[in-house]
Amino acid sequence: MDFPFWSVLFALTVGAAVSLETPSFRMTTNGEEANVVDKSGRLGSSQLGMLCQRALLLPYEARVRSVLSERIQADVPETISYSSASVKGFRHIAQGSTASCSGMVSETDIENDVEELALRAIWALSVPSDSDLFGRLSELIDDRRDMDNDILVYLANEMPPSSGKALTAHLRPERLKLPASRRTLSRLRGN
Repeated sequence: MDFPFWSVLFALTVGAAVSLETPSFRMTTNGEEANVVDKSGRLGSSQLGMLCQRALLLPYEARVRSVLSERIQADVPETISYSSASVKGFRHIAQGSTASCSGMVSETDIENDVEELALRAIWALSVPSDSDLFGRLSELIDDRRDMDNDILVYLANEMPPSSGKALTAHLRPERLKLPASRRTLSRLRGN
């Protein structure tokens, strides 16, 4: 899951509990049960339920970030996350501006999630292509043909406009994984 609309203030891991707070809500989970508080008071029951389900994934996402950080020997901010895991047996109860839920996180492929997170980190951190960090991140996804176009658009964005436009002339937007790649491609093409 990718939630670029969230403006995360902080995520904190304390023992087995993980908390995430934004200007609009606060989530706390131990990975099997979670609580969400809507600080804005504007979310409905189903939206609170979706946030609660998302909260259950926080410990796994923290683990994916930790694996990536270890491999690239650099910190990956909590504001960047990715998970293909799902929640089975999800149940939630919402009352007013709070929700509680439970479910079992079903992890998929942590290696895939680390590679997906590496791609997102390149874009989110605006890593210069000539940096060591870019090299370490891109090395993790070298064999991923489904990410080639996103990297190509990223590199084209660092070039002079005419070169970047020429490099991406034959790319199809539907083959891009990230919204940031699609927006950049559109801008490079003058759309």
